[in-house]
Amino acid sequence: MTNPTIVSRLPIPLQPAAYDQALPWSKALAHLYPAVVQASDGRVERALQILDDSRKPIFATSLPNHDNITYHVRSCTTPHKVYTVDPTAHTCTCADDRQAKQLQLQSRVCKHRLAVGIYMHGPDWISQVKRKANKILRDLFDAEDETYETMCRIIDLCQRPGTAPASDDTADLDPDIRAQLDHARNAHATACAALTQAQINYPFLSSTDD
Repeated sequence: MTNPTIVSRLPIPLQPAAYDQALPWSKALAHLYPAVVQASDGRVERALQILDDSRKPIFATSLPNHDNITYHVRSCTTPHKVYTVDPTAHTCTCADDRQAKQLQLQSRVCKHRLAVGIYMHGPDWISQVKRKANKILRDLFDAEDETYETMCRIIDLCQRPGTAPASDDTADLDPDIRAQLDHARNAHATACAALTQAQINYPFLSSTDD
């Protein structure tokens, strides 16, 4: 049975983060550190519940040398007890973290460390994912435009005098032109599908972000 560190006076209480506020942060975590979320086994959800606690569950304190900050997370079952999280050392005083260290499970992070990480880095993670997502979308938009222009050029060629008219029925087209048109249409459809999927995958999009 774990015996959390007992702290009678805790410094610098951090304001709780509402569940709806912290949820996008956790989604950004999943994009940037998928292995951590895959190994979490529900710990991310419990971390969000810790942050949503109106009792101000996280406190911060500086070490004497001021080179590091440790965080104290209230025990979910015994509010006057806390676990100490050291982000620099990647440690927590809870049994779950000690077990992960003993088993050398580097991707498994306890809910207390997750709560601290999500709280302290969530907004920055959102910015990172936005930049990544917007770059991917710009590339996909360019691919969609390029394949559409290629398809239009081939259709325009088919509409010139002496060539078969462009239509959904490509049976009467020159085989080479028909193959080019089919390839262009398939490439355009693929680009459109990739763009749609990217817009679904990245819920942090902003047209004004870098």
